[in-house]
Parts: sequence; structure tokens; C-alpha cells
Amino acid sequence: TTYIHQYLRQDTIALGQFCLNLSNLPTQKYPNYAKQLYDIIKQFVTKSYYLPLTIDNMNTMTLLPKKDYECNRLTSGVLQLSKGTHLVLDETKMEQGRLDNTGVHNVAALGHLIKNQKVEYDFKYYKMEFESDISVLVLSEGKSLLPSDYHVPLKPEESSLEIFDAIVEAATYYLKEEIMNIIRVYLTNLKLVKYTISEDLQFVEEDFIEMRSKADSSNPVTADDLHRLLVLARLVSLSRGRDTLLKDCWDDTKRMEAERLQRVKNRVQSTF
Repeated sequence: TTYIHQYLRQDTIALGQFCLNLSNLPTQKYPNYAKQLYDIIKQFVTKSYYLPLTIDNMNTMTLLPKKDYECNRLTSGVLQLSKGTHLVLDETKMEQGRLDNTGVHNVAALGHLIKNQKVEYDFKYYKMEFESDISVLVLSEGKSLLPSDYHVPLKPEESSLEIFDAIVEAATYYLKEEIMNIIRVYLTNLKLVKYTISEDLQFVEEDFIEMRSKADSSNPVTADDLHRLLVLARLVSLSRGRDTLLKDCWDDTKRMEAERLQRVKNRVQSTF
């Protein structure tokens, strides 16, 4: 669902954005698991960019555009990506080491992009923010150090991991151009659907009241939680060919979120 995400802006707030963090990747057994996953993902989308978050990359790469007054031109930055690009951040490549000043600023820039869908341009004497439209997927071992809207720990089956290379090979063989085109058309069409939501969704209102009444002070249910649920419900609805939210999709969304929260609560460090 992260690949059919779109968002709207209201004042300075990006509504409906969906940054997904997949953690517990079996990198001990397959160090390049994240890159192999990206190699499959990039075949589905029109534009993508893979960024391994190594200490060296964070300390040396120019993520933000910067004005070079000696050459009188704007030096491009990695995050100067075109609208609709799918950015995959590979945090599994981050080894032990120290982030210098550039590294700290680069990590902050990634967090700012994820939370606000904005990229800061450095004109030396002043800075300006420009709006972005970038889908972000963060792949990590533990929970990412970067912000995300949804954190989903993977639960890899040991039997599947034993034949992982064969699975990747089979998937590559199966995903012929004809099948890939069908998937690409499906994803593109979902982005073009004009999704509407009724202002009078009684089942949503009733469920939110119930969720708040059952929550405790250590784990309160807030308006942000409702917003995230509505964003996820929109993606679930669109993936099923719906252009509005109906109760069955809402119920499935709540079930998915309950399972995700339980998995996050019970997550353990991967031994794979």
C-alpha cells in the first residue's frame, strides 16, 4: 500500500502521508536482504532511489541542494528527487561509527522529509523550504532511528529463509514484462482514483470513542492515531477498487492495526 500513497497539504501540514518502516530484516543470514527487496520493488514503480545509510554516506553525501556562489549555480542534493519518486532507505547498512556534523544534519534532513514532505535548500545566507512528494520506505534491523508513520516488524519463517535465494530467483523468473505491466497499470490507476470520504461516518466516530475509553494514560489514543487509521483505511479501500470508505474496509483496517501493534509489542531481535 505504500506504493499507492498520496497526500494533501493543509497549510503547512502534509495530510495522508505514509512512511513505512519494515524492521527485523534477516540480515545476519542475508546481509543484502534489503537490496534484494529493493531490486524487486523498483520493477513495480516508475521512479525509485536506493540509499544505504552507511556512516560514510551520511558523513560525506550532499543530501540537500546548496548554492555555490563561486560557480553561481545550485549544487544538487540527493533529496532533490522528482515528484512521485519512491525512496528506499537501507538502515541495515549502518555500521558502528560516529556521525560528524554533516552526518547529523543529513539524518535530520531525512527526518524532516519524512515528517513534513519538505526539502531545505541552502543558499548560505538563508535557507528555503520546498515541498516534496516522495514515498519513503525505511528498512532496518531494529526500529528505525528515523521517524515513520507505521512500524512493522517482519516475522520471517525459518523454512522460507532456508530457500530465500531460490524464492528470489523464482520471483525474478515469474515477474515477466507482461505481468509487470499489469501490476504497474494497477498501481498507477489507484493513484488516479478520486477518493472521497463522507463527513458522517458514524462507525468511525463510534469506534474512536470506544478506543479512547479503553485506552489508559500510559498508552492514550489521540487524534493522530485516528488520522493514521484513516490513511491506512484509504489505502486498503483503494487497493480493493473502492473510492470511498465502507465499514468492511474500516473493520479490516482496525484488525490489521491491532495485529501490527501486537507484533510491535512482542517483537524480538532477529536471530536470522
